[in-house]
Amino acid sequence: MDVGNGRGRSRSEVPGYTPLRGIAADRAGALILARDESTGARVVIRVLSPVLVGDALFMRELRGDVEALRTLRHPNLVSVFAFDERGGAVVGEWVDGPSLRSIVRSVGALDAEAAFVVFDDTLAGLEALHSVSVLHRDLHPEVVIADGDGIARIRDPGVSAPPLHAGWRSGTPQQMAPELWAGAPHSVATDLYAATAVFFEALTGRPPYPSTDLTTLRHQHEHAPVPETDVPSAQPLLLEGLAKDADERPPTATQLRADVGQAAHAAFGMGWEWRGRQWLMEHVRSRIEEPAPAAPAFSAFARDQVPDGEDAAADVERSRAWDRLRVVAAITGAVIVVIVVLAITVTALTRPADQGSFTPDALPQSTATPTVNATSTPTASSGASATPSEAASAQPSQATPFPTPPPAPIVAPATTPSPSPSPSPTSTSTPTFCIPICSTPRPG
Repeated sequence: MDVGNGRGRSRSEVPGYTPLRGIAADRAGALILARDESTGARVVIRVLSPVLVGDALFMRELRGDVEALRTLRHPNLVSVFAFDERGGAVVGEWVDGPSLRSIVRSVGALDAEAAFVVFDDTLAGLEALHSVSVLHRDLHPEVVIADGDGIARIRDPGVSAPPLHAGWRSGTPQQMAPELWAGAPHSVATDLYAATAVFFEALTGRPPYPSTDLTTLRHQHEHAPVPETDVPSAQPLLLEGLAKDADERPPTATQLRADVGQAAHAAFGMGWEWRGRQWLMEHVRSRIEEPAPAAPAFSAFARDQVPDGEDAAADVERSRAWDRLRVVAAITGAVIVVIVVLAITVTALTRPADQGSFTPDALPQSTATPTVNATSTPTASSGASATPSEAASAQPSQATPFPTPPPAPIVAPATTPSPSPSPSPTSTSTPTFCIPICSTPRPG
């Protein structure tokens, strides 16, 4: 089912955990939902890309990061539990909720207060990471997860996508700080730059520099002016977080977070955080109730370069589209079957017993509470009783799956016949409308 590591077991098999299904794939590797065999709890196994596993410096840094993270618990971080260096996998907490990338694809730009909440939560998570000397190194919308309580949480700390060009640092190009393109090492300042780029995408529905050409993208990060938004209170935050010079950015996540709180309070007033979190909760919980997307094939992990985040997300969206199409087809088929059954039932119930033509003139005079036919006109009655089969087919009744035999004739007690009412004239120019049980119009 999965590619082996050449050492006797699958790379997705981590001792003590049972793989359940694939979640996503990107340039850093793959995410697999698994079960902890000792507790039964669900976890996520990050199977690292072969390119990362083959990078001795990266693996040494990741080993140190995991040691610091195993005891770190923070509401804005996805916890890390274990590191299987032999298999090249990191085991972490399972958070049931969509990524920020998924939310943006679904609704476009977030509500402004919700975007500020996501930025504040992201900076709080970075603040916790930096306090234990761990850098995230690759913050982008796909690794920001919103849970059912409307809290944004960061996953994959220390796990960065391989560099796309010799001399560049690892990371996702649309969120890479200018100095990373020139080969400078990751730092607190590069994490803050990436967090601010994520904030811009939450506010606008697009990254600050949306080009897909790497040469153009590098030039924009290094030289293009900081883009503007329709939210004036956000612009000062973007200017300091996306500053081209690392020294002009805030020195710590704590400082930038304080600036975010002041700007949000000035722009939205008291309760901005509560309102923004309520917006997130509403959109997150509706997406949690959706069926899980089809799992990516484990065979995709055998390639030296697994699909990037954009391709993997596109595969998930296509899987969801096929799921919706299958549901619609099933419902349509069920409706067609019901219509056919009802048509057969109505035809059987309304066919006269003698197979002859039937008109409303055969309807008997009602001796009980009269039933009003809204589509017929009063006509003369001879007072004669119709045959039982005619009565059964003339009287409207509840549909049954199969036609029932006509009831036995009912003998009415002898009474003195009352004079028949005089027939009322009926104009031959007035059209006669029949209910569905009619087969021929009333003669004029």
